[in-house]
Amino acid sequence: MNTPLFPAHYRKIGWLLFLPGLALGIPSVFLDWNPGFLSMRIPALAADYIFNTDRSWFVMIKNNLMDELASLIMIVGALLVCFSREVQEDEYISQIRLNALLWAVYINYAFLAVTIVLIFEMSFLYVMIFNFFTLLIIFYIRYHWLLMKSRKPTIDA
Repeated sequence: MNTPLFPAHYRKIGWLLFLPGLALGIPSVFLDWNPGFLSMRIPALAADYIFNTDRSWFVMIKNNLMDELASLIMIVGALLVCFSREVQEDEYISQIRLNALLWAVYINYAFLAVTIVLIFEMSFLYVMIFNFFTLLIIFYIRYHWLLMKSRKPTIDA
């Protein structure tokens, strides 16, 4: 099976992106840390609440780019970590990868369904922000658990 994966050495690059992105993102979200040098005027497709009738389209707004920067670095890093080839990539590894991805989608959407029912207002927005990353995190955990389980020697009785 020819799956479009990144080369194996991209996994290291992914970790070098993901971990600093996480280190920047956590204080940005939980401590509202936004360095002044990242505040600038940037183009925005929509600037106000999406259902606001006086919404402005295609405007310049002043925004601090810390959360956007941290999120993009984390997403690119996580994609490289999760979807880089193994050194010994074969059909069995591809099947494990597919199984892990399927499980991650199921668990991620089950989590999303529960949050839709139980979490409201701004708390829901924060959960949705974290939900950007949960699919990749669940995939990574499940994939490496299955890999470890498949490489474990079995003892015949």
